[in-house]
Amino acid sequence: MYKIEKINIMEQVANGLNALHQNNIVHRDIKPENVLLNQKDGIYIAKIADFGISQVQSQQFNSSFVGTIYYISPELLKGEQGGKSSDIWSFGCLFYEILYEKILFNAKSIQEIQQNIAKFNQYDIHSAQYYKENEIISKCIVADQKNRVSADELVDLFKEKKYLIKAKKIIQIFFF
Repeated sequence: MYKIEKINIMEQVANGLNALHQNNIVHRDIKPENVLLNQKDGIYIAKIADFGISQVQSQQFNSSFVGTIYYISPELLKGEQGGKSSDIWSFGCLFYEILYEKILFNAKSIQEIQQNIAKFNQYDIHSAQYYKENEIISKCIVADQKNRVSADELVDLFKEKKYLIKAKKIIQIFFF
């Protein structure tokens, strides 16, 4: 799968997540298995699926441990309250996995994942190949849930990055 296809898929997931959050629905289990892909005329169409543990809420919910450990936010791992921002964390983990084709916080236990999150440095994920995309991921993978972007802001970030990609292509065409 090409980089641009991966970005397009994740932009669709961001739009879907934004629609959920605007309707006060928290998915609570954003992961690769819950993003369904279909192809139409060579273009991937992404849909969020599996609302089995989703919850309607206004801001935050008390959490019993739900979801898949590789994508669960730090606050939920600690048994603290989560909410829409917990979905944003999961989105960031998913975006990283789709780009790099490996799990960001891969571990064998909850304790090991908590340790990996505690020692995680956002600058470690930056690479020249995915520099702009890593900026989006870094705004999702923030330990303090109050400092994560909202789904609405996430959609705007994709629009900004898309504009930059188009501008770069125009400049390349102009000079070549």
